[in-house]
Amino acid sequence: MNRKRLFTADTIERLVREEGQTVLVLGQHDILTPLARDRARELGLALVYPDRRDPDLPVWSAAHQASPPPARLAPAASEDLEARVRAAVLKILGESPSTPSPAPEPSSSPPPASWETPATFPVQRSGSPPVCVTCGQPIRQKPEHLTQLDATHFAPKNTPRIRFRGKLDSVQGLIQLVAARARAWRLPDLAQHLDTLAAYCREILSAEYNERPVASLTLAGLDEAAIREATHHPQRVLGVDHLTPGPQDHEIIHWLNYLRTQVREAELAALDAFAPPPLFEPTRPDLIRALNRLSSAVYYLALLYKAGKYPWRSP
Repeated sequence: MNRKRLFTADTIERLVREEGQTVLVLGQHDILTPLARDRARELGLALVYPDRRDPDLPVWSAAHQASPPPARLAPAASEDLEARVRAAVLKILGESPSTPSPAPEPSSSPPPASWETPATFPVQRSGSPPVCVTCGQPIRQKPEHLTQLDATHFAPKNTPRIRFRGKLDSVQGLIQLVAARARAWRLPDLAQHLDTLAAYCREILSAEYNERPVASLTLAGLDEAAIREATHHPQRVLGVDHLTPGPQDHEIIHWLNYLRTQVREAELAALDAFAPPPLFEPTRPDLIRALNRLSSAVYYLALLYKAGKYPWRSP
């Protein structure tokens, strides 16, 4: 009599996280739930299915799940179809067709950017005391409701620029929290990439405070254009669809999704500060772009995880 085993999502989690298993050989009578199959794919656990199929077995058994994948177009035919569709669309738009260059593979340890440095206290006072932006008087003893706007000015804490800084500070703290969760789940590459995004938050804040242009974002060896290509066309670049997180997803996906929403809120705070009414024309378009690219970078990390690019590693 064949022994039947039941594999749930929790079982798969235990096999990978606690036992370090990378391959699971399934018997013909084993039961693998749909969530378990998805979790195995997320965690990089290879599933080896039985060759034989029994028509009397239920559809959720391992044998019945070993059905061959649906037929796909050959690579050449698929590429030719995509090129023809792109050319037709560009013809309608009045543009010349061009073939986009493929996005490079992500690297876990690229050379650090000039802004990827440890955090330091941002305000270093020197010279004459700053003046109040509302009354124009020098401030020698700072009252509680004011804070330093730049090297020469104090401003009320509820001015739009200070609100934006507070939101960006919250985003940086959340990035570091998500990095800590990634390390707890033994995802060191993801944690390292999140550390890079935390450093980029500091670059944005420094550029805003010192009124200088923001440097371009680089992450995992990719520039902004490559990240944008991957997040706009994840199926073509990474082989996964756009993410719609749900109860079946791993905790880290939900952390990354929440982080992405908070970066979006920081972008809105920047628009309140630097694109005021009535014209709503940005006075710091580089800041707005940097925050938009930051949210794309967070989404890119979630796509990398979903695509299995972040393998679990033992400490």
